[in-house]
Amino acid sequence: MINLISLTGPSGAGKTTIAGEILSQRRSARMISSYTTRERRHNDLPGEYCYVSQAEFQAMVNRKMFLWTAEHGGTNYGTSAASIEDVFSIQGSMGIMILVPSVIPLLVRFLRERGLLASYQPFFIEPPSREELERRLRLRGDKDEDIKLRLTQAKHWLMEARLSEIEYTFVKNDDVAEAAANEILAAIRR
Repeated sequence: MINLISLTGPSGAGKTTIAGEILSQRRSARMISSYTTRERRHNDLPGEYCYVSQAEFQAMVNRKMFLWTAEHGGTNYGTSAASIEDVFSIQGSMGIMILVPSVIPLLVRFLRERGLLASYQPFFIEPPSREELERRLRLRGDKDEDIKLRLTQAKHWLMEARLSEIEYTFVKNDDVAEAAANEILAAIRR
């Protein structure tokens, strides 16, 4: 049984929208919170993030609370081991994590060390095209320099994911989050 899934992909691929759809379809699913120093966005899911200041985040790092931390676009993110382990302690529960590719190997190692790797499935969410991804980022209000960086990053992340040893299931998000969520839920039932 899959107790934990991760959604990885470029900014604007629709990871949060798909996670929201999975949450609405599967009552036993819940977000595994990460800590972040960024401001709340209107489309953030309940429980997706705990918002902290840079000073609070650094204090948590100093107390070794995080399994990993990552910096993405000038914002810090961190996830605690306890929050991941919690999902495995509740029968029938499924946790959802939205992660950057660089932390997936750390998660895999953590789960392997605890004998939980067989209960995890990583998904890589692909936008339908570069043009569509750019359109989504513009609609979201990203600045031109951020869009350029994220488009370059998207190409690199996809190539890296396809060549990595991580056993991603690739899901294309063609602007129908329900279809992408259904594809993910079908994959974890196999």
